[in-house]
Amino acid sequence: IVQEPYHSHLLLSGLVEGTAEYFNPGGSPSTTDINLSSVSLDAFILGPSPWLLGFVELNYLDVAPINDVFTATSRYRVSDSRLLVNKAFVTLGNFAESPFYGTFGQFYVPFGVYSSVMVSSPLTKILARTKARSILLGFMQQDPKGSFFGSVFIFRGDSHAASVAKV
Repeated sequence: IVQEPYHSHLLLSGLVEGTAEYFNPGGSPSTTDINLSSVSLDAFILGPSPWLLGFVELNYLDVAPINDVFTATSRYRVSDSRLLVNKAFVTLGNFAESPFYGTFGQFYVPFGVYSSVMVSSPLTKILARTKARSILLGFMQQDPKGSFFGSVFIFRGDSHAASVAKV
């Protein structure tokens, strides 16, 4: 079998949402508005070796940043926006060569399964999904007759409201 040399790939995807509004309260002047409500840019990185992949999701939201000194005094729209890294992680592993893999970064830890064909997210996903800066070690068998898989992960978090953060 002739194997092609491995090449790095960068796959980009995203979402842009905007709103246009017209409001006529009756008896008062009408108002109009155009707004960019959210933008999401995803980057999936394969390479530079077949054992390495990464993912980054950047989000723009039209909400005021937390602890913004201008929030209470400003009505300018440019003050009511923020850019954040929603997810960013690196995975080391190659399922064609080994069933073992490791992931580190900020991602949703695999506590439970949230597969659904529903239009909106189920309540269990909304309430129980945990995004954390974590280290994960996993095993995924590549047997087509039945696969065994599992993972362990560790992250820093609070054990109760008055506690200090610990791993």
